[in-house]
Amino acid sequence: MRHVHLGNKESFFQTEKESTGLYAELSQKGVQMCEAVLWLGSHLHIREDGTGWLEGPIPQSDLAFYARFFIGLGNEATVKHPPELVLYMKRLFAEIMSKYD
Repeated sequence: MRHVHLGNKESFFQTEKESTGLYAELSQKGVQMCEAVLWLGSHLHIREDGTGWLEGPIPQSDLAFYARFFIGLGNEATVKHPPELVLYMKRLFAEIMSKYD
């Protein structure tokens, strides 16, 4: 395990779980928020204008975690893929909204 580090951990541990492709667009503020999250480093891509995107494999078993993470980013992120993540986020939004009826 000595050769495993943050830069390559996904290639070692991703094979254990079924994964899916993540793609989310980020505003400039969204990029800044994601830069502070160390585990996103290999997924974060930044454009010259300061906007960016997150792209890469994520474990399907972690969709609930990612849904809550992206909801926390608010309007600063738009998840495009996977559709299962978008549906999970919609369910969470519905649960949140039902509390305020």
